[in-house]
Amino acid sequence: MKKFDISISLDIGTSKICTIIGYKNLNDKIEIIGIHKSKSYSNVKRNSMSESKIIDSIENAIKIASTKINFDNRSISVGIASENINKNQYKGILIRNNDNNIKKEDIDILTQNMKKSDIISLNDKIIHIIPQEFLIDDISNIISPIGLKGKKISTNFHIITSNNSFINDVYTTINKSKFVLENIIYNPIATAEAVLTDEEKESGVALIDIGAGKTDLIIIKNNIIKYFAMIPLGGNEIDYDIQEGCMVMHKHAENLKIKFGSALLDNNDNNHVSSIPGLKGRNSKKIYSNNINYIIQIRMEEIIEYIYYEILNSGYDKKLFGGIVITGGMSKINNIKKLVELLTGLEVRIGYSNENVICDDIDISDPEYATCVGLVIKSLNDNNSVKQNYVKNNFIQNFKHKLKQIKNIIYNKDKMIYNEFEKTSN
Repeated sequence: MKKFDISISLDIGTSKICTIIGYKNLNDKIEIIGIHKSKSYSNVKRNSMSESKIIDSIENAIKIASTKINFDNRSISVGIASENINKNQYKGILIRNNDNNIKKEDIDILTQNMKKSDIISLNDKIIHIIPQEFLIDDISNIISPIGLKGKKISTNFHIITSNNSFINDVYTTINKSKFVLENIIYNPIATAEAVLTDEEKESGVALIDIGAGKTDLIIIKNNIIKYFAMIPLGGNEIDYDIQEGCMVMHKHAENLKIKFGSALLDNNDNNHVSSIPGLKGRNSKKIYSNNINYIIQIRMEEIIEYIYYEILNSGYDKKLFGGIVITGGMSKINNIKKLVELLTGLEVRIGYSNENVICDDIDISDPEYATCVGLVIKSLNDNNSVKQNYVKNNFIQNFKHKLKQIKNIIYNKDKMIYNEFEKTSN
């Protein structure tokens, strides 16, 4: 049986741990061959993840995948959430010795210079370096400079970083699970790979991922990531709202949202009645669907208004010819598409997880899988050298950090000795 390059991807979310396995088949198409999802109550910001649940999710996905193709892979790509990253913009400039045609190597040097510069704290690890439009000599707004003539190349970079301590926690957890951390990818970038078309990325699109704990926004134009934002509100807030508003247990609130939930209250619809078991010795409670949907609409309007503010703040609100794509678990709520269209005035569609992959006998269409599927796509499409250098680069960065700490200790000790000498002399 032929061996293939495999991607094992891990998404540690607020409400779930998901592992998806995929590979590039003989037709160079990405095929999903294994999946496992389990509930998670981890605090992803503090990385207090359940090691046993991670191992269980990975091993179950591997068990499914190994029945389909032969592989031996212990390397994993992990998604990193918005609450664990920092975003900054920096300008890079490269002066060439001549004005011959610009090559890919020139752009690589310009990008690598950002890694070597002192602008990034030693306490941080670079996750992504994303160039914007280029300026070649005096010509601006160049999307692809390769092949053009010019001596001076400059561009602004979006640089996404994460704290070294968090990265090391993820690295340690994966290692304890007897796997190797191959790659770390910012979740919204992965999600875009799963649900957006090439035409949408070129024409301009806003991707909204409404999850359990938060809502992410990423704006892409001319195939360039232009803007990121995160709103710390998601499906969990709706569960709590229903719990408080209808005075029911949290587990019942979530079930009511799933069963009757709609982002728009329509008084013409049938007002369904659901009977919720009462606490011990108490009568059951009748809950009306219109009350549930009223609660959901208020919270969803708040989330979308925050997101639309960010779209306006980006300056791309009039340039999104691809409109808005909604994904994530909350995109399954009835009438969410209609509500977003009403509040933003933009065309909207739902982004499903199986749009850019093959999955013959595995159902991954559910939008909640979008990030994990995107991690598979991004990992397989990225240059291998980027992934293989992760551990090496992480080691070098940690070594530099330790070296700086040692230098500071020696300097402080020397300063103390000098001060003591001065006191003695006086």
